[in-house]
Amino acid sequence: MIIEHVFTYEGYKCCVVLQDAYVPEYRCGYVMLNSSHPYYETDYSVIPVQCHGGLTYSDHKLLDSDYYGWWIGFDCAHAGDTVDKCTLGYCINQCKTIVDQLQEA
Repeated sequence: MIIEHVFTYEGYKCCVVLQDAYVPEYRCGYVMLNSSHPYYETDYSVIPVQCHGGLTYSDHKLLDSDYYGWWIGFDCAHAGDTVDKCTLGYCINQCKTIVDQLQEA
């Protein structure tokens, strides 16, 4: 796992990860919710957010990193996805889209 980009958007910490231990490799995007957010500690499957392939992750720890909080995220490992199609910029924009929707909650 390679953490490609960590950034803050509208007060939310976001992270794009390249899963490089798999063939083919693929990217994932994550957004951290703070403890006052209504979806804090809510399973990804019930959070009404639209993003690439839908949410596929929620946990207190961001994968194998040292980032703790309540993370939700998506992956780009669906049929037809490639790292060329799901670029770093694309995943950054998807994280921003998630944040925009979370602010409406």
